[in-house]
Amino acid sequence: MAKDVVMPVLGMSQDSGVLLKWLKQPGDAVTKGDILMEVETDKAVVEVEAQASGTLAQVSAAEGEEIPTGQVIAVILGEGESAEEAAGADEAPAEQSSADAAPTAAPTTAPTTILQDDPASPPASAAAPQGSTASSAAPSAVINPVINDDGKVLASPKAKRLAREHGVALAYVAGRGPGSAVLAQDVLDYEPPAADEALGEGVAADAVAAQTAAAQTDAADTASTAERAAAAATASSPATSVLQSDVDVTALGTFVARLNERSSHPLTLSDVLVKFVAVALRKHTALNPEPERIDVMLATPDGVKVALLQADRLSIVEIAKQRLEPPPSPPSTTFTLYALQDTRADRVSAPLPANQHAALAVGRISPRVVPEAGETVVRDYLTLTLSVRDDLDLADASAFLDSLVALCHDPMDMVVAF
Repeated sequence: MAKDVVMPVLGMSQDSGVLLKWLKQPGDAVTKGDILMEVETDKAVVEVEAQASGTLAQVSAAEGEEIPTGQVIAVILGEGESAEEAAGADEAPAEQSSADAAPTAAPTTAPTTILQDDPASPPASAAAPQGSTASSAAPSAVINPVINDDGKVLASPKAKRLAREHGVALAYVAGRGPGSAVLAQDVLDYEPPAADEALGEGVAADAVAAQTAAAQTDAADTASTAERAAAAATASSPATSVLQSDVDVTALGTFVARLNERSSHPLTLSDVLVKFVAVALRKHTALNPEPERIDVMLATPDGVKVALLQADRLSIVEIAKQRLEPPPSPPSTTFTLYALQDTRADRVSAPLPANQHAALAVGRISPRVVPEAGETVVRDYLTLTLSVRDDLDLADASAFLDSLVALCHDPMDMVVAF
């Protein structure tokens, strides 16, 4: 079964990332945990690991391109699976849908003419009925763009920036990205209409003037949207304080391994950490804006966000099952856990959602040589980074972090706490 490779979410406020470098090429064999690519966000450069084993294929993103989070940029094919089989599985329903819809389609209105770069295409004036004027025979310069829920042309952030820089209206650019979205290369390849004999000087001039006006509108709309988003983020994001602790999780790793020996359902460190957070929140209510409910949002490197409602009442197995079947639109929660231990980020700052009092980020597990009983031994460590509102008592935050550290050192304490 093919596994999609998506641009991961590495922060609550992140909506895109720059693909700096592919470390694997199409056709390369990959093993789960191999480094696939390097991604740059506004805060750091992160190495992203493969979430499955197989063969890398269908790479659709180029190095240097800014890509919206959650967008599929490649797939990892399963053993014995071909790219054609994976593509066919996705395209078959669409083809069937088109075939079913064809008999009901009726040309009740004249179709919009699309401007083409192909020199072999007949000029628009040649297809015009005899006696018609240049104005009535001229095609529309707009190419029926894909519009998103905000009423804007569907385009990547980099495409929008290039369109502003080059004075190109996105409505005139044919998108070749997923869902016909306009990508950066589409903007770079776009050629504006020229005043030639095929279109007629007056019509071409009108088209160019319309495009210029549309480009100015696009730029103004995009700028105002960005300004509004920045202003909203500044106004809604509370000032935060950050506490960090390096934790020896050697015993915790053994605990998770023993759980998996006894469980018919695969469990991960993230599942156990969600349970630890919920147990600690029940004890330290100051960090939870609604003490009567403990709802934890689990954010993972592959862009998935899972809302675990009443997590303190769920078993670790129940948490694992909900993680594998996330709801399409996660409801609001009272605490966020960024579980990034499968990345190469040692220390991660946890962005704090506006409606929450605290959020926790977990970096990767790394071996360290430490002294023990007069000798040096290798132990597994990870860093817990807790972000809390500035108006929250740091003594409460420190006590919550101490409880988490104690649970990581001796996971059986959870049984007593629960």
